[in-house]
Amino acid sequence: MTKKALSAVFFVALAAFPSCRAVSNLIHDDQVVASVDNHHLYLSEVAPLVPPGTPSEDSLALVNAYIDSWASGILYADLAEENLAKGELDLTREMEAYRASVLKFRYEQHYLADRLDTLITAEQVERYYRDHESRFTLDSPVVKARFLRITAEVPERAKIIRLMGSSEYDDLMEADSLARIYADKYFDKSDEWISASALASEFGTDVENMLSSLNGGFITKGNQKKGELRTAKVCGIVRSGVAPLEYIEPKVRELILSERRHALLVNLESDLLDNARRTKKLQIY
Repeated sequence: MTKKALSAVFFVALAAFPSCRAVSNLIHDDQVVASVDNHHLYLSEVAPLVPPGTPSEDSLALVNAYIDSWASGILYADLAEENLAKGELDLTREMEAYRASVLKFRYEQHYLADRLDTLITAEQVERYYRDHESRFTLDSPVVKARFLRITAEVPERAKIIRLMGSSEYDDLMEADSLARIYADKYFDKSDEWISASALASEFGTDVENMLSSLNGGFITKGNQKKGELRTAKVCGIVRSGVAPLEYIEPKVRELILSERRHALLVNLESDLLDNARRTKKLQIY
């Protein structure tokens, strides 16, 4: 079939189902929607690609994209058959290697699921962190902070700022209550480490400029045009060096799990080889 004729077949077939509902209605016929020589693509293969309720234009785009991908795969294969040497067309070794790789991966997942200890205690996290501190050097500062964005004319503004700078529980609860009423945005991250870049984004600036304006524990920035004030009470800061454990604890836990996975798989492979040598299943000539 020529490319021109093939395009015509695509057009006619696609025009027959402009929507997902139309596609579903025609499945029982299992009509051919595209073909490349003796290869056929059926409607029942294409219809499931279109989610229910998809607009007609989007449905057509999805189907067209799939047909193009399907057709190009066949055309490339035909082109390779015509132009590659016989030795290059033999995929036996590659297919065997791929099968072995997939089977190995699947077995490893079953093996890990049965044997991997996923329980990690706080003591184990602490010990790993202390033993590998050099791995946890900060790339940028981290902070503990409370942030407030509020319009300049709010009468309670000064009081909220004063209260959010307090260390007293009652003051902080009052600051939170007032901020919920008057502030455009307020959050309290004084009990957890966050990246300084995340806080800097609230000020619309970079970390260096933000921290350069740190004064008396506060960072303040006003916007006269918007009549807006942004301020943060910085309760803690680590500018460089080793990251606080609380900040990178999820990373530490993942590293511990990763090392446990690796150790199990290394031992599995070692045991397999040792057993094969012992039973003479593995012969080296």
